[in-house]
Amino acid sequence: MDIIDTSVLIELISEGKTINGDASMVSAIEYPRLLEYDGFHGKIIYPDAEDLRLAFDLQRRLGG
Repeated sequence: MDIIDTSVLIELISEGKTINGDASMVSAIEYPRLLEYDGFHGKIIYPDAEDLRLAFDLQRRLGG
């Protein structure tokens, strides 16, 4: 599964390109136009509680 970063999604949409990879719900929040873009053929990935705990732990270890 390829999850495409928001900045890349914005670039692909501005160039009118087809997007076959997936996006996180964070990207959909940051760039809602993604949800209306006809060229987006991926899925929106929603994290579950375990994903959020892991992200929190990793960010804490990185000093964030």
